[in-house]
Amino acid sequence: MYNTSLALATRAARFRSRLTFGALVFFAFFRLILLPEGEGLPLFSSWLADSAVFLTLLLIARILQAIPGGRIVSRLFFHSAYLLYFVLTFSYCYFFREATIRQYSIFDLTLSGIAYFFTNVLPFWGNILLLAALLLVYVVSYLRDDWHIPTTLAFLLCGSLFMVAKATANENASPILHLIQDVSEAARSPGLTVDPAPTEFSLDDLDSWTHPAPRFEPRFQKIIVLVMEQITLAQLREDSRALPHGTFFNREEEHSHEYNNFFAADMDSRTGMLALLGGRLIPFEAYSDEDVDQYSFVSGKPSLLNIVKNRNYRTVYSASETERELVVTDLPWDQIYTLTHEEVDQARSKYLCINPYEFEHSCEDKIMVSRLVNDVVKHDRVFLFYEFIFGHASEYIDIQKKTAVQYYSEFIDDLISGLRKAHELDHTLIVVTSDHGIRDHGYESWLSTYRIPLLFYHSSFKKQLHPELHSQIDFRDIFLEESSGKPSSLKSRKFAVFMGTTTSSIVGAITDQGDVMVLKNRKWLPYVMFNKNADEEDAPGGPPKSDLKPGAVVRYIQDYRAKFLSGNLPAH
Repeated sequence: MYNTSLALATRAARFRSRLTFGALVFFAFFRLILLPEGEGLPLFSSWLADSAVFLTLLLIARILQAIPGGRIVSRLFFHSAYLLYFVLTFSYCYFFREATIRQYSIFDLTLSGIAYFFTNVLPFWGNILLLAALLLVYVVSYLRDDWHIPTTLAFLLCGSLFMVAKATANENASPILHLIQDVSEAARSPGLTVDPAPTEFSLDDLDSWTHPAPRFEPRFQKIIVLVMEQITLAQLREDSRALPHGTFFNREEEHSHEYNNFFAADMDSRTGMLALLGGRLIPFEAYSDEDVDQYSFVSGKPSLLNIVKNRNYRTVYSASETERELVVTDLPWDQIYTLTHEEVDQARSKYLCINPYEFEHSCEDKIMVSRLVNDVVKHDRVFLFYEFIFGHASEYIDIQKKTAVQYYSEFIDDLISGLRKAHELDHTLIVVTSDHGIRDHGYESWLSTYRIPLLFYHSSFKKQLHPELHSQIDFRDIFLEESSGKPSSLKSRKFAVFMGTTTSSIVGAITDQGDVMVLKNRKWLPYVMFNKNADEEDAPGGPPKSDLKPGAVVRYIQDYRAKFLSGNLPAH
């Protein structure tokens, strides 16, 4: 009986050894096949780190097995931890570039966020590949019963691989290295204590519908709002300088009203657009089913669309993808222009069309120009809201070898050309803004990360610069005055709060004195990532100039969220 138990334990231990080796081999080949050229060092160091983790799991399982009665515990621990880390590593590899620049942390994951990833982000064939990989590794490891990794060798490999990985680590996509960086950042950062919000912090400032909207007396029959993808004002200016003078952003600078201190309220596309159209902060991360359930009701609340529709404008939403943006497309649009799967298939011979995520089957934006022009021409009054797709996935930029700013400028030039030929340009106001700022790790403390463009263009305009501090929440009032030909009367904010991107746990604020406050607002172990002054753009900041306290900002957002969830939002 003892010999039988020992034989089974030995076989189980060898099976775990082969699973470990199988993971190391699979992820080595997976990285080489899927990752782009030029990513050699991050690829190498992340593989070393992940290999060290798999070996560590093997060693822990062996230690547990050596404890009396620990065989079952050893098996449960190893297989659950192995499957978890296998799935994490696969996800990081599949979206290597995004994982590298965003540096996700497992501390920020939620069950709802994980479910969203596998149902809406990872493409269908990605899920099939993951299941096939696990099946292959388990089946081959079970059938090959003739070797295993000795414990001494496992210890040596684990330590040496991890040391080399840490020595070569440089923005690499590895769950364990990102976890270590996260813990290190939390350990050296000040803690965050929630303080009562000062009485001068009015929750009304986070919802434009708590005060009357400016009177809308439209000067233009056609209004087109173009929302760029993740473009900051600094990036727009820098990339525009590299373009010929005859392109839109350079040519029409003298005919634009520019709001050059305009900040994102939400750092995701969906909630950023809802802030623009709805005029209120969405106090949740955008892309998890749990959070969507909390804020989806805003599609039935007052928005900018209600105002323009009351003046007989036809409201149109458009994006060059097959899927519709939840909640945004539930607003009261008269027309929604997206693509069908058949249109995408037919367009591939002329336009670049890709499927980077399960939620995005898209083509480059230029496929929509003629459709948009035709709609503007056919109707007397049109409010057209267009969400750019180019740049949402890096593949567009990589394949076309163009910056997003260059592509947007070409698109707008094509649009203007179509409007001019149809004799509609003189009747059309063009508004250019962005959905959010930069979401990459390492940019959180930059003032320019959150400052986004807001330009109003018409051939009759003379150049204007508006330096007042505004937020996406203020777009309603700014838009109504600009489109009515009135001078801006909106007062500058003392500070503008923002919600970070999904799975970041970040909230923060920008002050009118140039302070940048970035807070890791986790339910456990919250801390201050950054709280300094950066009035010279992104130069190293000194101490904050305002008396705004991190804990008070968190409480302010918490109080607003409670009001938001109560449904007690203005009805007009």
